[in-house]
Amino acid sequence: MECVIDVRRVIEGRRGTAVWIGSDGQMTADWIQQRLDLTCGDQTQTWTTGPSTTVLSTVTAFLHAVRCKENMPITGEDGFRAVEIADACYHSALRGGRPVTLPLA
Repeated sequence: MECVIDVRRVIEGRRGTAVWIGSDGQMTADWIQQRLDLTCGDQTQTWTTGPSTTVLSTVTAFLHAVRCKENMPITGEDGFRAVEIADACYHSALRGGRPVTLPLA
């Protein structure tokens, strides 16, 4: 399975998509357009996700975990993976947008 992530600012606004390509089809998530598309063969299904305040939700969940002495909703492993993905985007940009493979060597 392959995943391509595209986050950028362009003249007409922001773009943010993730595309997962597997042997049975392709899933595209567009968080700016708030849409998910699943394509299998010549059939495409589309779902609208609606607006999401992800930063507010993340901080609120963190504070709840601290106050209630519960497990953190985002783990250190999650943070490591987020940095790994950001680093991969940086390395891809340095290579002219060519794909990179994780983990980076």
